[in-house]
Amino acid sequence: MRLGIDVGYGFVKGASSAGGRVVFPSVVAKLLDSRRLDLPWVSGQEPRYEVEIEPEGGRAARYAVGDAAYDREGAVRAWRLRGQAEHENTRALLFAAAAALDAGPSDELGLGVPLEVYVGGGAEEWLRVFSGARARVRLGAGPVREVGFSRVIVLPQAAGAYFHAALSLDGLGRDLLRQNVGVVDVGYRTTDLLLMWRYPGMRVSQPDASLSTTLDRGVSWVYERVWAAVQGRLGRPVDPLVVESGFLYGDGVLRYAGEVFDLEGEAAGYCEQFAREIADQVRKRWGDRLERLDVLLVSGGGGGWLYPYLSDLFPGARLAPDALYANALGYQAALGG
Repeated sequence: MRLGIDVGYGFVKGASSAGGRVVFPSVVAKLLDSRRLDLPWVSGQEPRYEVEIEPEGGRAARYAVGDAAYDREGAVRAWRLRGQAEHENTRALLFAAAAALDAGPSDELGLGVPLEVYVGGGAEEWLRVFSGARARVRLGAGPVREVGFSRVIVLPQAAGAYFHAALSLDGLGRDLLRQNVGVVDVGYRTTDLLLMWRYPGMRVSQPDASLSTTLDRGVSWVYERVWAAVQGRLGRPVDPLVVESGFLYGDGVLRYAGEVFDLEGEAAGYCEQFAREIADQVRKRWGDRLERLDVLLVSGGGGGWLYPYLSDLFPGARLAPDALYANALGYQAALGG
């Protein structure tokens, strides 16, 4: 089976060639307490995203990930642009996603990293860490399964959305591979700008490395502005994950300390500001090539959120098919190429 897994700073997205999909927040809490409190009606119903991982040659460890981690002590989003593949939280997130996709002991895996990490040689780190990686994984109350990767490829994140748009049945078609295409992939922590250009005499479009880059800002910047506003109104510190959970699970509303916060309303102005900053960077970097694009593609979970603002700034922009999963679906599609 082929797996495409996008271990992002904000969310983990995964897709398999068998049609499976999974998404959960990239939040991890290591579980150190082995005590159990079994009660009628709840025994045997452990949260789906409590995961036990025993890497080959290593010791087993238990984690709460995603939704199951939000209210756990010590829950973190641990991410750095360099050295992330080595982090134990990355292993927890990746193997949890693979298990949720019913992975087996010898599957093919497509991964993505921010474009600047990729061109800076960061892909080699991910290949080294996960090529041939194996572990025994138990997800929630499910069975223990052997998960392993017989082949691994690593792509720039935005390339996943590009390949999905070109190669999937519900995409824009293979003509995209021979056109001038700009991809604006808005993630949680970063935003990738990828320019694919059809040069004279070339059979397919080529990535222009000099005009493609990673912007060190994603929609977490919007969350941070709203978090600051919540703290300002309360006059005391609030865990940022509490505010984020209001976006994800409270329909954009947070009820906290007797107050009700309209998070989505507070975020609207910051979303527009962020979209304008992205547009300024696109115009600055791509110049008149922007006028020569056949397609300007907006992708990523953050891209879906900002698309109404970006489409006002770029009237011809198109939202990538299945924008939230586009990168993971593209990594999986690229394995077949």
